[in-house]
Amino acid sequence: MADKNGLLLHVGLTKTATTTLQEALFAHHSQVFYCGKVKGLAHREGCVTELLYEIFKPTLWQLCQLFDCTYPRNLYVEKVLPEISPEMVLVASWEILGNRMTEKYVEMLKRLLQVFGGCRILFVLRHPLSRIPSEYLQNLKGHFLRQNRRPWMGSAPFITIEEWFSRLRLSAG
Repeated sequence: MADKNGLLLHVGLTKTATTTLQEALFAHHSQVFYCGKVKGLAHREGCVTELLYEIFKPTLWQLCQLFDCTYPRNLYVEKVLPEISPEMVLVASWEILGNRMTEKYVEMLKRLLQVFGGCRILFVLRHPLSRIPSEYLQNLKGHFLRQNRRPWMGSAPFITIEEWFSRLRLSAG
């Protein structure tokens, strides 16, 4: 069974190696029982299984709805906990959680404690001066520019970092 500390929740912040942690470490480490997010999974919110989605749905994503911990807690105790060996750590990770307001975090933590009996949170931070060029390079790599996912980037195949940052500020403002 999982350790007495319950869930380790990795809250992914942008450009902090979240995808690398999810795909290379959490999903494949022999001492991690990983719940999600894994790129390319068909399960909702990227959960590893539909069962895990049913547990996390009311605890992480339906925070505006009334919460009764009975159903997700029973699913966890009866179906998931027996699958977790004593040396394993229960880990979940979603980068979307990095954009939550404080009130939502407080509610989310209350719910996680009720379901999992304990919760530790892992935040990975990155120095802002290295984050900005990294995001700029990701945008120019073609993920956003060529597919035109971000209209403020325009259709040019290249823009300077100064122009990119100026457009980014204007679109946020």
